[in-house]
Amino acid sequence: MKRYQLFGLTGQTGAGKSAVSRYFASHGFGVIDADAAARAVVQPGTPCLQAIAEQFGREMLLPDGTLNRRKVADLIFHDADAKQRYEALIFPFITTYIRNAAQELAENGHSGILLDAPTLFESGIDRDCVKIIAVTAPPELRMSRIMARDGISAEHALARMQAQHTEDFFRLHADYVICNDGTEEQLAAKCQTAIQFVMRN
Repeated sequence: MKRYQLFGLTGQTGAGKSAVSRYFASHGFGVIDADAAARAVVQPGTPCLQAIAEQFGREMLLPDGTLNRRKVADLIFHDADAKQRYEALIFPFITTYIRNAAQELAENGHSGILLDAPTLFESGIDRDCVKIIAVTAPPELRMSRIMARDGISAEHALARMQAQHTEDFFRLHADYVICNDGTEEQLAAKCQTAIQFVMRN
């Protein structure tokens, strides 16, 4: 079993985690997308999807057996208790998937692995990370990015922003913070400094 170091990447929506993730990947890091992991564990026939149907009802599934994501959204965005129960159910499956993916990347030669995870702390996978990087950006810049990226109104963008942790939370819980408030060249320079920091023992 190859050894590796897992670095967490998190932050607010619209801050630019994907750009940071791409930079790390271009510099030899293996990258795991936690959102992709979350989608993988609820594919038809998976134990996670079966557990969701058993706990929350068959109406959580579409006729073709796939997860009814609209039902899930209605459930978790309007019922805090249901959201907590849903996350408590799925996070262990996601964590296991991530650990297996990290080991596979390590076997393929990656000693440094970046985990891009918006819910890094909620899932508990932050405890697997040797260091954590948070990406932040000014609220007005984040809002414009979210609106352009997702094609939504300012009102909906603001609702998404307010549903997440504050910038102070990420600054408090991260080992290193990248403020993505400038050009692509400036972000690249900040990413390079971040790589030097996380690789320092």
